[in-house]
Amino acid sequence: MCRALILILLCMTFAGLAHCQSTDSLRTVLTKAQGKDRISTLTALSFAEAQNNPQIALDYAQEAANLSEKLGIRAGLGNALHKIAVVYRFQGYYERSLHYSDSALSYLSEKTDQSLRAAIYSNMGVDYRAIGDYEKALEYFQKAIDLHKSLGQNQEWATVLNLLGVMYMYLEDYPKALDYYDQALARQRETGNRKEMANLLNNYAIVYANQGLLDSSLAYFQRSFEIELELGNRRGMSEGYNNIGGVYYYMGDVDKAIDEFRKSYAIDSSLGDYRGQIATLNNIAEIYTETDNPRKALAVLDRSLAMARKINSKSDIQAALSNTANAHAKLGNFEQAFNFLQDFIIVRDSVLGESSQSLIAEMETRFLTKETEQQLRIKELEIQENQLALAQRRNTIIGLGIIILLLSFAGWLVYRYQKARKATEVQAIRAKVQENQLNAVIDATELERRRIAKELHDGIGQQLSSLKLGISNLSTQIESGENPEPSRLMQLQRIADQSAAEVRVLSHQMMPKTLIEVGLAPALRDMFAQSFELAGIAHGFEEVNADRRFDPRIEVAIYRIAQELTSNIIKHAAATEVQAELICAAGQISLLITDNGKGLNKSIKSGLGIQNMESRAQQVNGVLLIESGQPQGTAAHLRIKLVA
Repeated sequence: MCRALILILLCMTFAGLAHCQSTDSLRTVLTKAQGKDRISTLTALSFAEAQNNPQIALDYAQEAANLSEKLGIRAGLGNALHKIAVVYRFQGYYERSLHYSDSALSYLSEKTDQSLRAAIYSNMGVDYRAIGDYEKALEYFQKAIDLHKSLGQNQEWATVLNLLGVMYMYLEDYPKALDYYDQALARQRETGNRKEMANLLNNYAIVYANQGLLDSSLAYFQRSFEIELELGNRRGMSEGYNNIGGVYYYMGDVDKAIDEFRKSYAIDSSLGDYRGQIATLNNIAEIYTETDNPRKALAVLDRSLAMARKINSKSDIQAALSNTANAHAKLGNFEQAFNFLQDFIIVRDSVLGESSQSLIAEMETRFLTKETEQQLRIKELEIQENQLALAQRRNTIIGLGIIILLLSFAGWLVYRYQKARKATEVQAIRAKVQENQLNAVIDATELERRRIAKELHDGIGQQLSSLKLGISNLSTQIESGENPEPSRLMQLQRIADQSAAEVRVLSHQMMPKTLIEVGLAPALRDMFAQSFELAGIAHGFEEVNADRRFDPRIEVAIYRIAQELTSNIIKHAAATEVQAELICAAGQISLLITDNGKGLNKSIKSGLGIQNMESRAQQVNGVLLIESGQPQGTAAHLRIKLVA
C-alpha cells in the first residue's frame, strides 16, 4: 500500500520532468543538430529518459560530455555530468549522484551558470536527505533558495521550499513541514502554477495522514484531485484516485478504497501506462490478501504479473511474485508459495547482477572523466601561455580600460539608484497593504457600531419609549383615583420582557455567553446550530483534541472569523450542506469550513469581510486560506500556531 503516498513525494522531488519535450521530437532534432545545439539536445534527451530508460539516458549524457570536452565547452560538460547524477538519483544511487554533482559544479562558472548551479544544489539536498545527512541537506537547499531568490525564479524557489517541507516531514517535525509548505504555496500562488499547488495539497494531506488525522488528509487529497480534474491532467487524476483509495483503506472502508483504485486503473489503461496499472493491481491484491480474499488476490496478481513480464520491469515482476507467494500461503498452498518465492529470488539475483555491471560501467566512466579533466587542464595551460603573450600588448589600451572603468562605475551608480528606488516602492506597497488592513478593521468596527446603534434605536429604543409612555399614562390614572386596567399592565410587562430579550440577543452577538463560560468548541457548535438551522442548511461540526480553553484572544478571533464565514455562506453561497472541523494538533489549532455552494466571485474575494478576517488571523499569528472548489463549493482553512 505504498504507492498512494510515495507517488506525491516523487512528483514534488523531481518536479519538471513531465514538462520535457517528447523524446520522439528530440530525437528528430538530434539527427540534424551540431555543436552546442547537439549538446543541448543530448542533455535534454538524457533528462527525458532518466526515469524509465536509465542506460539510454547515461549514453546520451556521456556523448554530451565527450562532445563538450572535444569543443572545450565547460558549461556543457558540467550540464552533462549533472544529467548523469540525475540518472543515478532516480536509481537510488545517491552517493554516485553526489560524486557527479560535485564534478559538475567544478566546471560551472559562479557568475554565468547560476541557474544550473541552483538546480544542482537542490538535487544535492535531495541526495543528502536520502542518505540521512539532514544538516548537509539543509545547507544545500538553502544555497539553492538563495540563488533562485536572487534570480527571481519563484517557481524553482517554491519547489525547494517544498523539498524542505518534505525533509521535515521525514523527521516528523510536522509544524516546520507545514510552515515550509505554507511558504511554497504562497510562491506558487504568485506564479499561478495550479499543478504545483495540487502537489503541495497532497503533501499537506500526507502530513495529516502521518498524524492519524485521516478526515483532514482525505479533504486535502480531494482538493488536490479537483485541481487535477480542472487542469484535465489524467495522470494526476489517476494518482489522486490512488491517494484517496489509500486513505479510505486506512479508514477501514475497503469497498470505497477498491472503487478508487479501479478508477485509477481505468485512467492508466486509457493512457497505456503499464507501470501505473501494475501498481494499482498490486494495491487491490494486497487488500484482498489482507481481508482474507486470497483467491480474488491471485486473479488480480495474474494480470499484474503478465503486464510486468510484457514490459520486462523486473522490480514490478518481483513485487507481483512476492505478493503471489503471500496469497498462496494464505490459502495453505505452501508448495506453490515456495515455487513463486524461488522465482522471486531468481529475478532479484538477476537485478543484483545488473547492478554489478552498472558499477563497473560507472568506474569506466569515472576513468574517462579523469582523463577528460587532464586534457582540459592541458588546454588551460596553452590558453595561459597565449594570455602571457597578449599581456605585452595591454599597455596600449590602458586609456580605454580607464574609460570602461569609469563607465562601469557610472552604471553601478545608476544600478544603485534604481535599486534604492525599487526598495522605496516596495516599502510603499507594504505600507499601503498595512493601511488597507487597518482601514478594513476600522471600517468593520464602524459598521458593527452602526449595526448596534440601529438595533438599539429601532428595537430596544422604541420599546423603551412605549414602556415609558405606558407608565406615564398609568401614573396619571392612579393620581386621578382610577384603577389601572389589568390588560394594560400585562401589555407593559410584555414590552419589558421583549426589551430584556433583545438586550440578551444583542449581548450574545457582541460576546456570546457560551464562549465566555464554557469555551470555543461549545460556542462554535451553538452558533453553527442556531445560524444554519434557521437558514435551513444541513450542517455538521466535529472537534478533535480541541475541547479545552485557549488564549482568549485566539478564541475570540476564531469565533469572529467563523461568524463572518457563516454569514457569507448564508448570504452568498446558496449552499445546502456545510461541514466544519476544529482540530488541535502539532502545536496549532485549525478550523476547516467547507460548503457545496456556488463558490466565491472576485468581488467577494477582495471585499471588506475577507480583509477583516485575514487581519484578525494575522493579529493572533495565524493564516487564513479561502479557495473555491471545482466544480463548486468553498473551502476556508484557518490555522493558528499555539505558543507553548
